[in-house]
Amino acid sequence: MFDGLIRRFKTIEQAGDLKQRGRLTLRGYEAVPVKVTSR
Repeated sequence: MFDGLIRRFKTIEQAGDLKQRGRLTLRGYEAVPVKVTSR
């Protein structure tokens, strides 16, 4: 699970579209930790 998050983060950093993908990143990033913590 963490591997996917790190991979996505690396891709976003490389793309340099953090501002445009900020919404998608924030949603996915926030949704992942919440689920993991809940479990």
